[in-house]
Amino acid sequence: MEKGRHFRETLKPLLDKGLSGEEAESHRRSLQERIKEKRSALTALDGELEKMKQAQHAVEERPEFIQARSIARSLEAKAEAERLRLVRGIILTTGGLEQTDRRPTAWWFPLISPGGEWFSELARTSTLEVETFCPKRLASDGVSTRSLPTGPD
Repeated sequence: MEKGRHFRETLKPLLDKGLSGEEAESHRRSLQERIKEKRSALTALDGELEKMKQAQHAVEERPEFIQARSIARSLEAKAEAERLRLVRGIILTTGGLEQTDRRPTAWWFPLISPGGEWFSELARTSTLEVETFCPKRLASDGVSTRSLPTGPD
């Protein structure tokens, strides 16, 4: 409530009228009666609120409600796991693009070429080269490195 508004709107007009003691007392009694009515209405509303809280608690205790809440939590957990999986895939993809000198990965093909022409052409013209990154480790693991290419001559 704005400071002083009650005084300006309610009390100052009464003081300006110059109400007699009896008129002021009558006005005071009517205000006290209104306050009493509001307090009893508030008490009744508090009782209704308490009843509603008890009814809500009773509903929450029912087995079907408990089961529904459990299903909702399970769905939330699945949605969060899927969101994390998508974020992981995005992070791996962006990191992979950095390491492959920004060559696109397979999920880009439908985005860029919905008809599949780009993928078909890439598949037709692609070649495969195998590089040995750790020939000494492969040898220590019992893998023969003689048949593996060692890189460009």
